[in-house]
Parts: sequence; C-alpha cells; structure tokens
Amino acid sequence: MQRKRIKRVGLFVKSKSERALRTRVVLENFLKTQNIKYFVAVSNKKIKKMDLAIVLGGDGTLLSVVSKLEFQIPILGINLGDFGFMTELNVSELFPTLKDILRGKYCVDNRILLEVEVRDTTKSTSKKYNVLNEVAVHNKWTSRMVSLETYIDREYVMTVQGDGLIVATPTGSTAYSLAAGGPIVTPTTNSITLTPICPHTLTHRPLIIPNSSHIEIRLPSKKQNIMATFDGQQNQVLSQHHVLYIRKSKRIVSLIKSPLRTYFDILRTKLYLGYRGSKKNKRVLKN
Repeated sequence: MQRKRIKRVGLFVKSKSERALRTRVVLENFLKTQNIKYFVAVSNKKIKKMDLAIVLGGDGTLLSVVSKLEFQIPILGINLGDFGFMTELNVSELFPTLKDILRGKYCVDNRILLEVEVRDTTKSTSKKYNVLNEVAVHNKWTSRMVSLETYIDREYVMTVQGDGLIVATPTGSTAYSLAAGGPIVTPTTNSITLTPICPHTLTHRPLIIPNSSHIEIRLPSKKQNIMATFDGQQNQVLSQHHVLYIRKSKRIVSLIKSPLRTYFDILRTKLYLGYRGSKKNKRVLKN
C-alpha cells in the first residue's frame, strides 16, 4: 500500500545496549544520506511529533515507547534483544526495508490497546494506563494465594483464587499470558483473554471474550498485598478500596509489518510452533 512519504523520524534506543548504540550511529548516517530529518528521543523529555518511530532494542523497549506516545504513528521495531516478537526486523534487514518505508511503501498491523483505569473508591481518584500486551494483577510480596472478583459487562463471572490474573490483548497473548497457560490469539482477532495465574482449582481456565467487553476486577479481602503491573513497565500497589476497570482503548498502535515474514513464520521460528524435533537429536532415557 502506498502511503505518504516519511519526512521526520524519531529514534528510540535501548540505552544499555552497546549494539543498539552502534546501530544508532549507522542509522543516523543513513538518514542523513536520505535527507531525512531525525531526532533521538530522550526519556525525560516530551516526545516530539514525527512521521515514523524507529525502535532499536527488544520488545520491552517497544512497549516502553508505546506507553509514552500519545499520538498514532507507524512504529518500526528492530530486534536487538533476546526474543523480538513485536520487533520483527533484524539489523541486517533494516536498511533495505527502510528505503521502501521512507518512500511510503509499507504495511502496518493495527493493534488494540487496553485502557486500564484504577479507581480509589475512598478518595474518588483514579489513574489510567494504556497497555499493548497485558495488565497482570498479582501478589506484591510472596506467592500466597490472592482472591480477585471478576466481572464482565457488570455481570459477576468468577473469583480467581491463585497467584493472580492476566488480562491480555491478542498482541499480549504470546507474552505473559502464554507463559501462564493462555492461548495464542492472532493479532487482528477482536478479543481479550483472561488468564488465571497458577489457579488454586482446576476449574479456572483461560477465558476469551469480545474486545467490546468491559472488565471489572475487585479485591474482596483486606489481607492481601496486591500489585498491578502494566506491560511489565509500570506498577501500582493496590488495596481493597481499589477497583480496576478494563476496556479497549480508543487508541491503536500501528506496527510496521516485516515484508520478509508472516505472523505464523514468527510463531514457528520464535515459539517453535509445530516443531517435532530431529530424530538424530532424540534422547533416550536408560534405566
């Protein structure tokens, strides 16, 4: 799909990665040869307007960028981390792909965000978070069991008893939710997944609901030390007088798709989907 030309680029770099810093220097020189204006984003300063955001890091760096951006622009993720599920491109693929992007030749995946409002019922105050992957509600200090009353569209559904509860987008289905036993959900599916973390009973199973649903989580017991974690980037300590309201955000995130691989290619290479192993490497246990 032909899109408008890119004129101004923001660079978001994982500051603790020497490889990311080296790549930034090469990338800056490339942008100069293309007569593209650019700036390097600084975490403690207001993010400027731009036509394209380039993230040099891993999925965590990308999530950090998403939490800061307050306007919709295409985001190009370059994987310099350990996993790289959302940051699809490798460094070797960066510049050939970027040439096309700068000419407006690229496609995006529009991903939903969840808006999480944490209300304090005693003070009539609230704080809002937008998450691309998930919000996890869990015990703050220990692995002691927590109880979380869960409502969907104002109807009581269940009280999750266990280590906690993850509410994930389709994008986040391959993150914490998957590790906790949740399903893989393709990114464009109109759904939200609720995944109990180490539930105390076998009857608690992941639940997939429409993304038009409104979710409410209450903390029925005073004797709980509970925290909510948003995309692994921000935390908020909760008490019995806090209520979490979760729904699909009006904002969306536009991730530039790799022209070299599909979502299922990534599932096979990153998560070894359908991998059966090699007979040559098969280990046999001996008595």
